[in-house]
Amino acid sequence: MFLCVIRAEKDRVAKEQREKGLKTKKSFFSFSGSAAIKEEAAASAEPEDEREDQDEIDALLLSSKKLEAQRREMEQLQVSLTSAQIFFKRTDVDT
Repeated sequence: MFLCVIRAEKDRVAKEQREKGLKTKKSFFSFSGSAAIKEEAAASAEPEDEREDQDEIDALLLSSKKLEAQRREMEQLQVSLTSAQIFFKRTDVDT
């Protein structure tokens, strides 16, 4: 569930960035000197809030991947320990 929310948010942010890229793209022949360079640089610069949001999304994605890896590791450990019980049965307890 949590991964789906993060993935949806990441897709939404990527879509917004693509749309912004399409809006700010200029054709090759529309170059008009240093004013065009300054305008393009200002348009391509990300606002601080968007950069922070992207950093938070990246941190959440990384955390979710780490948690998923730890979950898989614990599941494998549980299976291993359960399997090892066959070889190390307790003889002092009546079962």
